[in-house]
Amino acid sequence: MNVCRAMLVVVLLLAVGVAAAGDDDAALTEMLEQLDGRIEKIDDLTARFEQRKHTVLLREPIVSAGTVRVAGQQLRWDTRTPAASSMLMDESVLKIHYPDHNTLEVYALDDRLGQLAASPLPRLSTLREHFHITRDDPRDDIDRPHVSLHLTPRSKELAEHVQQVRVALDEQHGYLLRMEMTDIDEERTVIVFDRHRVNTGIDGEALELQVPAGTRTVRPLEDVRGRNSQSDSSSRDSGSGR
Repeated sequence: MNVCRAMLVVVLLLAVGVAAAGDDDAALTEMLEQLDGRIEKIDDLTARFEQRKHTVLLREPIVSAGTVRVAGQQLRWDTRTPAASSMLMDESVLKIHYPDHNTLEVYALDDRLGQLAASPLPRLSTLREHFHITRDDPRDDIDRPHVSLHLTPRSKELAEHVQQVRVALDEQHGYLLRMEMTDIDEERTVIVFDRHRVNTGIDGEALELQVPAGTRTVRPLEDVRGRNSQSDSSSRDSGSGR
């Protein structure tokens, strides 16, 4: 699975970043609100990422790498290795371009899913109702001051897909340094961010996907809903004829 498909799972199932602390941890809540205020001052961000997908089926992890950029409501992931792809997301739509396959996938998002973007600029207000959060142990492999957090799903719906999420946030700026998600199948997705650059003047238009003429556009979720609707209709027709 390349990073765009993996990130689609993350986007649709969870949000990575700052969440509300436990009700009895007022000090942690105050610290997270301070981080949220620092994030609010960032208009745009660029960072490198490396994703490692650990699965029980393979001895070695699947590694993907590239660049992520955020400007306003636009979030773009450009994967270089092992295969080129680009993912662009805003509050209403998610698009993934696979140049090697001359294909553009389009996913419509409702307001709730559009807010749950897997972004290196996490926001407290978006996640307050979705995760329980506690302090986590600091990481030895991060060489800067950081805040480590352990997130577990609040809702039964989310818990059907995600066991836990561990994140490390830059203490000075609040942006994401590392995310580790464990799903219900015990598979782990680890994404590490580095070389962060903030407020360089990126605008949303610069992040738009420019796809070549003749690119095939597909809408997988709509196709699935269409097939399910046809199947339900056929079942009703068959049942009425008995």
